[in-house]
Amino acid sequence: MTQQSPEIKIRRMEKRDLQQVLDLINTEGWEYDIAEIDRILRIDPISSMVACKGEIVVGGVTVAAIGGRCVLGHVVVRDGWRRKGLGNLMVDSILEEMESRGIDFVDVFSVNDAVPFYKKHDFHIVEELRTYVKRGLSEEDCAPVRSNRIRTLNPSDLPQMVALDSRILGFERSRILEILMKDYPQQCKGLFAGGKLAGFIMGRTNTLMDDAGPWIMEHPDIEDGQLLLRALFSAKRPGCRVIFGLSEKNKVARDTLATMGFKNEINQFRLVRSGKKAQEFSPGMMTISAFEFG
Repeated sequence: MTQQSPEIKIRRMEKRDLQQVLDLINTEGWEYDIAEIDRILRIDPISSMVACKGEIVVGGVTVAAIGGRCVLGHVVVRDGWRRKGLGNLMVDSILEEMESRGIDFVDVFSVNDAVPFYKKHDFHIVEELRTYVKRGLSEEDCAPVRSNRIRTLNPSDLPQMVALDSRILGFERSRILEILMKDYPQQCKGLFAGGKLAGFIMGRTNTLMDDAGPWIMEHPDIEDGQLLLRALFSAKRPGCRVIFGLSEKNKVARDTLATMGFKNEINQFRLVRSGKKAQEFSPGMMTISAFEFG
């Protein structure tokens, strides 16, 4: 483990740290507001960490440990404190914490330049990711969707959502689905076949952008995918920029987004640290929410 400086204290992230952490995150070019970081603490109030010098936050890592897995989100260090081992110190602290809690599967989503940093911590690349963006929904995009196969989901649908989501992912993340539904109830849309949930999509809105995902489909199909996208967009505002993250190998998701005017803007990698073999996301995992994974 990197040697900790006497002037730096690593501790759990608290609500009083949110503004300073947000400032660090957005300095790196992210587009978050304080509600987003608060939501991560609501999902998992004990795993995110900050590095402090007195009352000043000089680094932070957002973390969500759910379903027996851990996801590292933002790993940020204040300018002037970089290249001093602080990022290593924070990540090592989190990995040791996860090990003490019996969590042996840690995910991170990284741009190419940061991959060597994570490889030093025994992460390895599992798959490539793509970020697709549409810079401005049209009035037509946001028009109401009229289909008896689509409706807005509600808390009574959560058991079906969790069951479908868990089958597709191989682990359970009900806390994320529950909180997203509570915060953005109109942006939770379900696709039904024979009265059963066959897919769903969720979204969120902050002051700077609109994010979309998770987007799950039991039987991935472009036509049904378009129907779910249009349902989500009907709950958003014309002119907003919408972002999706997805596996590079998910051709149905890529093709569906392309038909709706989305373009690939950023390439990333999914890296995993685990003693077990990590699998690529299944085809039913259409997109990954930026909110989920930082």
